Amino acid sequence: MTHILRYGVPSRLSAYGEERHSVPWQAHGFFSVITGKGENLADLALSVDAVTVALHSDKDLIAIVTSDGDLAYVANRLVGLRRSVIGFGEAKAPENLRSACTEFVEIGALI
Repeated sequence: MTHILRYGVPSRLSAYGEERHSVPWQAHGFFSVITGKGENLADLALSVDAVTVALHSDKDLIAIVTSDGDLAYVANRLVGLRRSVIGFGEAKAPENLRSACTEFVEIGALI
C-alpha cells in the first residue's frame, strides 16, 4: 500500500478469491470478490473488473497484485487502453507478466 500511495489514493481496493482467503484482506479495507472454488475464477473476475474500470472510468493507473503469468494479457490490454499498470508479485513472477506491466515491483523487495 505504501508504494501504491506514492501515485495517489486508490479509489477501489479489491481482493479476488475463495471466501476463506478474503477475511485478511477485508481487515485491511479491501472489498472481497468471492469467486468460489475453481481454477482461474479469481483471474477471470479480476480481468473483467480491471478492463471494465479502464473502459468506463477516468482512472489512469491500475495496480495488479499477482505472480501469475496468465494475467500478462490483461496487463497488455490495459496498457493498450492507455492505462499505467503496476504489477506487484513474488520473485517467481514470469517475465511475460513483468514486461507487460508499466512497472513491476517484487513484493519481497518491499518487506
